[in-house]
Amino acid sequence: MLNNSSKYDIEIYVEGTVLSIKKGVIVKRIVFLLFLLFGSFTYATEVGKIAGVVVDRTTRQPLPGVNVSILGTEMGAATDIIGRYLIENIPIGEYSIQANMMGYKPLVKIRIYPIPNRTISIDFELEQTILEMKGITVTPEYFPKEKDAVVSSHKFSFHEARGNPEGYNVQRMLASLPGVGSVEDYSAQLIVRGGDPDENLCLIDNVEIGSPVHFGWFGGEGGSISIINTDLVKSIGFSSGGFPAKYGDKLSSFMDIHLKEGNRDKLEVNFDFNMSRMGFDLGGPVTQKASYLFSYGRSYLELLDKISDIGNVIPKYDEIWGKIVYEPSYRDKFSTLGFMTIDRMTVPKSEMGRDAKGDLIWNGEEGVVSLSWRTLVSDRGFSSLAISGISHSLDLDCENTFGVNSTQSQITIRENFTYRFSSKIDFEAGGSYKYLNFDWYSFFAPETTSTGIPIPGETISEMKNSYKVGSYIQTSFSPFPIFQIKPGVRYDYFDLNTESVVSPRIGFKLSLSEITFLSFSYGEFYQFPSYENLLSNNLKSKHAVHYVVGIEHLITPNTKLTIEGYTKKLNNLITAVSDSTRYLDNSGEGYIDGVDILLHKKLAEKVFGSVSYSYSMSERKDRWGERDYFNGEYYSDWDQRNIFTIIGGYQFSDNLELTIKWRYASGRPYTPVDTTDKWQDPVTGKWYIEEGPINSARYPAYHRLDFQIAQRHIFKGWSIVTYFNIQNVYNRKNILEYSWNDDFTEREELYQFLFMPVGGVTIEF
Repeated sequence: MLNNSSKYDIEIYVEGTVLSIKKGVIVKRIVFLLFLLFGSFTYATEVGKIAGVVVDRTTRQPLPGVNVSILGTEMGAATDIIGRYLIENIPIGEYSIQANMMGYKPLVKIRIYPIPNRTISIDFELEQTILEMKGITVTPEYFPKEKDAVVSSHKFSFHEARGNPEGYNVQRMLASLPGVGSVEDYSAQLIVRGGDPDENLCLIDNVEIGSPVHFGWFGGEGGSISIINTDLVKSIGFSSGGFPAKYGDKLSSFMDIHLKEGNRDKLEVNFDFNMSRMGFDLGGPVTQKASYLFSYGRSYLELLDKISDIGNVIPKYDEIWGKIVYEPSYRDKFSTLGFMTIDRMTVPKSEMGRDAKGDLIWNGEEGVVSLSWRTLVSDRGFSSLAISGISHSLDLDCENTFGVNSTQSQITIRENFTYRFSSKIDFEAGGSYKYLNFDWYSFFAPETTSTGIPIPGETISEMKNSYKVGSYIQTSFSPFPIFQIKPGVRYDYFDLNTESVVSPRIGFKLSLSEITFLSFSYGEFYQFPSYENLLSNNLKSKHAVHYVVGIEHLITPNTKLTIEGYTKKLNNLITAVSDSTRYLDNSGEGYIDGVDILLHKKLAEKVFGSVSYSYSMSERKDRWGERDYFNGEYYSDWDQRNIFTIIGGYQFSDNLELTIKWRYASGRPYTPVDTTDKWQDPVTGKWYIEEGPINSARYPAYHRLDFQIAQRHIFKGWSIVTYFNIQNVYNRKNILEYSWNDDFTEREELYQFLFMPVGGVTIEF
């Protein structure tokens, strides 16, 4: 179903894609997957290798003499003069690996699984020890954060992501974090601490990606499926607020993803097959100093539809990824990244609402190419330069109802420079220049709202060029061993609306002991309006002020409790001028207050998991609330008061793992209708109704249990990873929305995912 209430609010709900598969087909697939999971196999005695590089986290300088050891074994190695290590003849199994060096915090990486006859790459970035007082023991770091982040930061490896029942979808996995929610089951959009879905920054290998989802709108809204192939991911960094000056033009969060590199020793091939997608990845050496990585994937729901009744909407997509890395010396590294996604979908007229005059035909493409160069400028710092080009096009046509045909592209030059003045002072500065081009055409027929207010039609056709400039400086200063200050400021300018903004930010971290830390962050954040909104409106940036305070306590080295409280003050929010026009202004304001609690246990002694709870209140004040009972204030669309998540896992062996996830969330607000106050147009025969106060009602609470079991089978020179996942185990009928018939006499409940089995197989050569 596609809701086109206005050109600025287009949402896609892909309904019934797997939910209505015939019962016999489901049983056959479940039996096949269970055979793969529990079938009797003869395991071969195989070994693998682990190699990597250890560098200083701030300066990127290689660290010689670091002891890299596999915990619980006698295996290990020391890094050479350029920071490289190699551990050979490792029996296949799951391990934790620690890098340890005097003057640096020991860092532990968990869930490392060698692959038969392969060399897997595990790199370490060690942070200098702040605690240098006599008698203080530095605790090994199991919970690394994004560099420069003081609060609200999380970091995951590929293996940790896969331990989540929704780890095959990066955005859905991040929605398990405290303070993070999703729009609904059919969407890949994130709601971070009550912010809008378009307020989240996504970086992939230092390239800003506007829409990291299939079937997404420009700027990050919409979308139902992540474009990020988890098999390609090396690490995922995420911050839900209070992030440093390095990141700009977004209000709520940033996601920083680094992709793997191809193996420099031998060719590697992975085949992946699950119930909605199939694809393959391959990578290998070009020379001893260069490697390549290539990936192709596509949906095949249209094939399943030939043997099963999948539903009325069959999304189709293709995705191609490529990466080449060349490292002539340890001082320089060049890499190029490219990817393309192609989306196609037809939504029948019956799914489009009563005003639609035909089917919706959706065609979309997004392409990225980038070249980056990282060089060590001295033994105290490094420089990182990236040049990227991005093109995103959408062609939507709903016969005589609305249409959008637009291409938005940009060329970006981004430079970051980091330098360590002393053991107490680190400095970082950088800037970016974006050349923007967009060709926009949109058509909207005249329409009448459900309350009987006519909105005139509109056609816009325009081509524009513009540019954005951004720069920042930030530093980390430790005047005392137990105290860090991280101030920064950024400047941004957008030529299209001739606006300049300055964003000061600062963070503090106090070590109360070697296992307890107190943090505080203050910052101002701006987000420029989208290009299409500026074509017919005079708009300024949305603005937010973040205050975050938090405390962290290590219960054990691999178990941490984090409590954070935050408030976000919002102004210059974009809202409609009136019910009868499509024009927008900056008259909105609001606030978001909340607290996040996370108890997180990393994998140790077969058990891992987390328990998180979030409470938040998100309110807005603008013309939409004029009829409300709070003097113009109302709950925002993303006001979910309580979110509670439990994730638990158990390893029966190195090759068999069970994970469960249960999530509860308060019902989302919605605007009710008054069925006793309706009328019929005598000319058109259409019925209209009066709405109640905006967002004054709530859907029932949401809760759902997911279950996943994964099995690894080892053979001579290759392996198979199989997983079986049941989403919504007890078939909870969580409400997506309410839908009324044409005369508002009957209300239908539209549901989110019901009981849904999902499974897949990955073959590794």
